[in-house]
Amino acid sequence: AEEPTPIRVVEEFSIDVSGGEFDVVRRASGGGLLRAWVESEAFDARLVAEDESGNQIAEDDDSGGRPSPWIDVPCVAGRSVRFVVGAKDGTGAGRLVILETAESAVALADAERARAELDRAVVGLGTDAVIEHRLSLAELGRRIGDHPDLYTSEGLQSLLFDIAQALDRASDHPAALAAAQLVVAAQRDRVPPESEPALRARMHACTMMGQVGRAAEAIPDMRAAVAACQRTLEPTDRGLASAEAGLGILLAGIGDMAGAMEMWELVAARLERIEPPVERDRTQMQANLAVGAFYLGDLPRARRHIEAAREGASSLVLGSSLDLQIRAAYGSIVTEQGDHATGRVLAEETLASARASYPPGHVAVAMAE
Repeated sequence: AEEPTPIRVVEEFSIDVSGGEFDVVRRASGGGLLRAWVESEAFDARLVAEDESGNQIAEDDDSGGRPSPWIDVPCVAGRSVRFVVGAKDGTGAGRLVILETAESAVALADAERARAELDRAVVGLGTDAVIEHRLSLAELGRRIGDHPDLYTSEGLQSLLFDIAQALDRASDHPAALAAAQLVVAAQRDRVPPESEPALRARMHACTMMGQVGRAAEAIPDMRAAVAACQRTLEPTDRGLASAEAGLGILLAGIGDMAGAMEMWELVAARLERIEPPVERDRTQMQANLAVGAFYLGDLPRARRHIEAAREGASSLVLGSSLDLQIRAAYGSIVTEQGDHATGRVLAEETLASARASYPPGHVAVAMAE
């Protein structure tokens, strides 16, 4: 079969369903996918795709981020698809976006080979060769970021996002930020702006900006992403809790500890309603609240939260980042309360654990020192 050309043919339609359904027919110019989504603040849309015989081949209402429908339809050159927009609730104006895309065999093959490299590097992050694997990850991120098909290959975009996350784990935050920002740029106008992949990439980029000292710059977009999550996700969705926790971290990064505490309290309450419970997330929030209360000078409250975190830490791997955070926070709190002997012992234990778990120069060791 002839190799499909990676193309992006984008059409936008201003639509109004006040008088009934809106429909448009799109003829595919090549093999691949026809993608369509609807954006509207006036009505809750339903999107249907039909083939040339009028048979329904796809239907959606919320995949683009509630209440935006999103459909991907495999297409054949010269064949037509009819997209029909209706309103489940409400009426008024909106926007229908249709684009055509094809994933080239070259991009798919390059993504598969790079995925194997990523898997090897990620395994290496758990060894003393972490610096070596950090460099390998950074080089892999640069190579995929420069790939000519990045903007038309979702396989490459997904891979680059995973590379960004791995670079974050490896504490190479500048490289993680560069990779995350490329994913955001590659997805812009190619997926619904409030869809799960778009929001996930935006929030990760914001988090990495905070890691490199650009929290103030990141906060407006993080607030917008969190607001979108609050509109589109269920109140007990773990992704929503993660988004709100991330905004809290950015607020703490600019010294707005009161604002950070407000977000973390919201997350802590939300996590209590999530089933099955995610103990690590709950423990992390208690640790965050302890640190926030400590910096606000509320030592009794800080002590309560850190004690709760220590209870939840029993299942943590010794020497893990959260384990070290809890130990360090507990040491600081008891020292500030006057128990210098216990604080000194905890500080020494934290440093020994960090040195045993991470190579020299790792950020965890530097923080413990």
